Amino acid sequence: MGRKPGGDGLEASAFKEKFAKRLIELRGEHTQEEVAAALGISRDRFAKYEGAASEPPLWVLARMSDVFRVSLDFLITGTEARTLRAHRLPEVPRKAS
Repeated sequence: MGRKPGGDGLEASAFKEKFAKRLIELRGEHTQEEVAAALGISRDRFAKYEGAASEPPLWVLARMSDVFRVSLDFLITGTEARTLRAHRLPEVPRKAS
């Protein structure tokens, strides 16, 4: 209980903390107000993400990726995308038509 997928199996709270630190690093010299405006959200909302009090929805993550010019993989996990091995889903029986 309390575990949620977090890239490397971290508990949800530890994952949120790492994500929050990454946002602070990516923001750099810009103010929360400036970044929030670029993202189309309030400064209070962005502050909650940086404070690990809230998680952004997918549309905000996608916008963050654009604004910070990083991949979603880096934004979420802190590492760049890896080449994935070909994963195949198990065969699913098809219904006869």
